[in-house]
Amino acid sequence: IRLKSGEAVTAPQLQRKYLDFVRSHLQLDEGDEAICREWERVLDGLETDLESVATDVEWVAKYLLFERQMERLGTTWDDPRLRAMDLQWADLRPGRSLVAALDRAGRVRRLFSPHDVARALVEPPCNTRAWVRGKAISLIPEVVKASWTSLVVDQAGQDRLVRIPLPDPNQAGGEDFIRALHEGARAFISLFDGGKE
Repeated sequence: IRLKSGEAVTAPQLQRKYLDFVRSHLQLDEGDEAICREWERVLDGLETDLESVATDVEWVAKYLLFERQMERLGTTWDDPRLRAMDLQWADLRPGRSLVAALDRAGRVRRLFSPHDVARALVEPPCNTRAWVRGKAISLIPEVVKASWTSLVVDQAGQDRLVRIPLPDPNQAGGEDFIRALHEGARAFISLFDGGKE
């Protein structure tokens, strides 16, 4: 990647610039610093020893698995069997998933338990847009559509749909948005003038 300065950097070198920026410009608590140490460890591995981060970085695990398969088969990247494996990589069914097979072999480092993942499917973290969308859908029957960036609400008694942009819950105004959401449909919709959908 060529930067505006003219400097050419690799993707890990660019990530290291982000890491350095975070460390020098933000007030980090102990938990934040632990995350930065992990970030640095993975970047070191990407630059010096891919195998050392294969349990942490999905594309590395996939690349190394495919590379081993190529060696075993004595083939090249354009082999149809590798293309089939590429498709199978996206298959999440436990009996078919290549990632699940790597996990069973102890080659996947999990940050969350299967229970945590199952809970997150129905209970996303409360400081995310996913939480706002889910809460809106469950509390407000007038929501007719929800996207990554907005909700569409059928405003009762009016011949129109109102698009409501979703703020970042961690930014200014996010708390008011969530409070109105808790208070119900009328309070929520009254926050917005809205426009025709």
